[in-house]
Amino acid sequence: MWKYISREPANIEERIIVSALFAFFSILLSCGPLLLGINTPDDHATSDVSLPAAFFFGQGRFIAAVQSEILLYLGVKLPDISFMADLFLFSSLSILVALLFSSFTSPRTPLIFTAMVAAVAVSHPFLGTFFVYRVSALNIAFCFSFIAGAIYCHKHYIESGSPSHFLLTVVLLTLSFGCYQTILPLAAMWTLYAAICSENNTLTTRITRSFLPIVCALVSYLVLYVLTKDTDGGGWDSRASLISARDIPTRLFEVLNLLPTLIWKGWYALPPVLAKLICATLLFCTVVGTFVSARTTVTALGFAGASLAGVLLPVAILATWAPDTRNLYSFAFIFCFVLVIIEPTLRGVLGKVTALLLAICLSSIIATNGYLAHINRADKTNLWIAGQIFLDLNKAQALDKTISFVDSRGDGGMPSWSFRGLVYNATGRRLNIVNPANADVEKCATAPKWPESGYLNVADPHTVVCL
Repeated sequence: MWKYISREPANIEERIIVSALFAFFSILLSCGPLLLGINTPDDHATSDVSLPAAFFFGQGRFIAAVQSEILLYLGVKLPDISFMADLFLFSSLSILVALLFSSFTSPRTPLIFTAMVAAVAVSHPFLGTFFVYRVSALNIAFCFSFIAGAIYCHKHYIESGSPSHFLLTVVLLTLSFGCYQTILPLAAMWTLYAAICSENNTLTTRITRSFLPIVCALVSYLVLYVLTKDTDGGGWDSRASLISARDIPTRLFEVLNLLPTLIWKGWYALPPVLAKLICATLLFCTVVGTFVSARTTVTALGFAGASLAGVLLPVAILATWAPDTRNLYSFAFIFCFVLVIIEPTLRGVLGKVTALLLAICLSSIIATNGYLAHINRADKTNLWIAGQIFLDLNKAQALDKTISFVDSRGDGGMPSWSFRGLVYNATGRRLNIVNPANADVEKCATAPKWPESGYLNVADPHTVVCL
């Protein structure tokens, strides 16, 4: 087995298949607990209601809107198919990373190196914290599938200049943006990587030619968004408002504060030790690569800087500063792209680098498992709380009243807007739960909170639950 994966592959297809298998096994180990039914507030909120197409049209996610309409027609809600959607997501991501890191790899590169790079990419804890929102799994899976197809067509367009592959690339990129706009930084990374690896013409010409499909796809997407955003009563999503000029200095300060946390201090499920191990591996490869080919190393670091800017820019230009792994997950791929670019200068130390990649992969799997276990415990706690509140409502004979939940905890617990689905998942009963009015919030400001006696404010015909 070792002789097989440590040798040079017979062809690129063999490299892609082996890398995809490694990636799938890695993501199964890291995110596999999701298949056992871990839920977030978003998942509970959509377990009892179907999101209307207008919700997605207003966000510019018209492919998600089509999915919602199809599921609504079939009488199926997104959480009902989460197991199938998660497996689809794992498979599409495995194929995507195999194409990302195998398409321009040197034929002399051992199979094990490319396979480990793919495994490291999919096991990054950022992806685990992104995929935990299982209600989005189907949409993300389609997004990754479209991007994988776009990469395949884009490579043929770069190599042959085929108009048909150019058009297919534009169409597939447009569809991927219609699933999830946050895929744009990853698509841009690939486009820049393809321009660097291509050997025809000058670098400026290669970059222009490589970025032409993504520019056309962005224009196509914006046109489709303008045409569809008001469909079924949808409208502009206020979260997409751009930052004002007077707030730019403050935003630059916020971005600079985020960088150390993002790169080496650890963030969300990325522990500081793992972040530092990734940085140390990158430093080791950079030092070795500089002695062999300073030009290649500078190219790789320039790619890393441009990619980091591309990941942060879409978040930084929004009026509301709300960075999280759902809009910064492309950061997980920068390290792997740099390794693939710099790999020709590491031939003398590839064994050591591969061992470091294995350590990073295993550490990432452990970190992601720990994060998902924490989410699972929190989910079980919230289900238990919902069950206890249901019993108290039954004792108070308030199950037939309108009920609102006011969450004053401020500790990241289950938000009040998710309790309709949460109670349904905990008890199998559908209660008439409504959004809290201002009067409800004011009442709970001074009232006892669960589990203290008096947290239920029972009145006719409305009951307020203070958390």
